Amino acid sequence: MKCSDCGIEVGIFSHVGGRCRDCNLINLGAEMGNPDALARQAAASDSLEARENAVLQVLVTTETATSDLVIEERLGIISAEVVIGMHIFKDVLVGIRNTVGGRSKTYQDDLRNMREQVIGELQAEALKTGANAVIAVSLDYQEIGSKAQSMLMVLASGTAVKLAARSEQT
Repeated sequence: MKCSDCGIEVGIFSHVGGRCRDCNLINLGAEMGNPDALARQAAASDSLEARENAVLQVLVTTETATSDLVIEERLGIISAEVVIGMHIFKDVLVGIRNTVGGRSKTYQDDLRNMREQVIGELQAEALKTGANAVIAVSLDYQEIGSKAQSMLMVLASGTAVKLAARSEQT
């Protein structure tokens, strides 16, 4: 299925009302009258690249405060989650690697991809609140389920904030 706004391919569980998660968040903010979201919606409607850039412009850091960033407003705690199922063949291959020793490139790649996805979702969530940064970010990794049905989850949480524009920070 394709997102009705940006046209990217989305999975059956990755859309709401025919839109991808990012488009849905931007449209929700615009419908609520958020001026930042209205501006992002206008910019995003021009191209998918503009939409991706808006999300990527949100600063994400594990720092709680830095001397070079001036926080204008704290908007609250936000979070994002990514969960993937580990299919039987992957589990078998990891089991073999576990028996003979060594690193599991399969799981490492999955965890790296999940981390990138959850940070992207955290950035989209920040845009929804009108924030331009997320500070004090924490990443947590969990295994969910039993041996027969294992899943991996990455949870990202932090404080959504509005930072002063660079010219205002000097």
